[in-house]
Amino acid sequence: MYAHKTNRGFIALISAVVVSFVLLITVVTLGMRGITGRLYLLEIENKRSSQALAESCVSVATVKVFNDPLYVATNVPVQVGGNTCTILSVVANTPASGQSTVRVAGIYKKATTYLTAVIQTSNGALVSQAEKATSP
Repeated sequence: MYAHKTNRGFIALISAVVVSFVLLITVVTLGMRGITGRLYLLEIENKRSSQALAESCVSVATVKVFNDPLYVATNVPVQVGGNTCTILSVVANTPASGQSTVRVAGIYKKATTYLTAVIQTSNGALVSQAEKATSP
């Protein structure tokens, strides 16, 4: 009978340790979800900024192509606010006569956007625009 009383204290101690461990794991897991969620939102914001930079470069290239239908360029940096995007290439009369293909890159804090656009040289209209996964 005496041994039975000491076992109840031991079981209570082990139960308290197990419950504490489960609570600790739960708190750490929920805390990490909050941190990773915030980092994910930051990555989304950086990607939006890189897209805006790339679209700015397309706009600058459109103006240049409209002013000179035979405008050709390679690796031209463009200052946009405090950031820089790059006109990777402008090829005249591609994919058809009277059109120019523009390839640009916008990089903002490790987020990168590569765009390829086709511009109508006669009026500066954007015929098509597509994002590429890697440098075109």
